[in-house]
Amino acid sequence: YPDSQLMMYVSVMGAADQEYGLAIYIEDAGRKMFEKMQLGELSPDFYLELHCLNVSFVNRDELTKEEYQLIKDQGLSFRGKKNWIQFRSYQPGQFPWIPDGYEAELIAYAISETIEVVKQCQNGWQFPELPIGAYYLRKLEWLDDEWEQVEQIISFEEEQDEPYPIAIDVSEFEFKQLSKKKVEHVELEFDLFYLPKAIQEERDERPYYPLMIVAIDIQSGMIVHQQILPMMKEVFIVQVAFIELLKSLPYKPNNIYVCEEVWRYVAELAQQTKTNVIAAPLEAVPEFKMFLAQMP
Repeated sequence: YPDSQLMMYVSVMGAADQEYGLAIYIEDAGRKMFEKMQLGELSPDFYLELHCLNVSFVNRDELTKEEYQLIKDQGLSFRGKKNWIQFRSYQPGQFPWIPDGYEAELIAYAISETIEVVKQCQNGWQFPELPIGAYYLRKLEWLDDEWEQVEQIISFEEEQDEPYPIAIDVSEFEFKQLSKKKVEHVELEFDLFYLPKAIQEERDERPYYPLMIVAIDIQSGMIVHQQILPMMKEVFIVQVAFIELLKSLPYKPNNIYVCEEVWRYVAELAQQTKTNVIAAPLEAVPEFKMFLAQMP
C-alpha cells in the first residue's frame, strides 16, 4: 500500500464458479492463512483468526439491510444472480463486519491495481504461473525524483520461526519463585482460542469472539486452569496467560504441551522459569473445543 510497508495479497475468486470477487489478505498473518488454504491445512475454526478484506458479488438476499442501504445511498442498483456487491472485513477475534474508512481505502487500492493487471492481460500480457508461496508484486517506488510502478516476482521460503522476546513485566524475584517450584509428574496442554459464539456489548458495535485460555491435565482430562477474556490473541496476552498459569499451580508441571504458535510466544518465559514447554500436536484441547461446540 503506498506510503506504508503494508503488504496486501490479492486472490481473484471465481475459478470454481461458486464465489466471485476479491479476497485481500493482509500482511504475513493473512498470507500464511492463504497459503494454508491452498494446501488444505486449515482448521475447522480458521475463520476466527482470518485477517482479510473481501469484495464479493452475491445474490440480493445475501445482503444485510446496512449493505443494501449503502448501495442505495450511492445511487447504484444491480440486477441478476451473483451481481450485488458486498464488502466484508475479517479480523482475528472479530465478527465479520462492514469495513471501516481505512479498510475501504485498502479495498479501493486493491481493486484499482487488479483492474490494471486485467488491462495488461487484455493487451496480451500473460499472468505468470507461480507456485504456492510466490507472488507477482506491484508497488510504487521513488526513483529518479518521481514515483514509478515496479513489478517483480517475490517468494517466501519456509522460515524457521524464532521465539518472541518477553513483552511483559516480570521481576527477577517472580522468575526465581516460579523456577523453584517443586516439579510434579504432571503433563498439561495449554492453549488459547476464540469461542465461536460472538458477543455484541453495544448496539451497532462490532461483535467479538471471546478468547478462551485453558490448561488441561492430559492424564485425567481435568481442566486445571481456565479464563475467558474479551481480547485478541496477541503476544502480550499469551505471555500474561502463561505466567498466570504457572502462578496459579501449586506445582510445576513436568511438561507443558503447546501448539507451534504459542511456543513462539512463551519459549523465552519458559526458559526464564525453567519450565519444560514442548511444541507438539495437541489432543486434549481439540476434544475440549469439540465439547464446547456441541453445547447449546
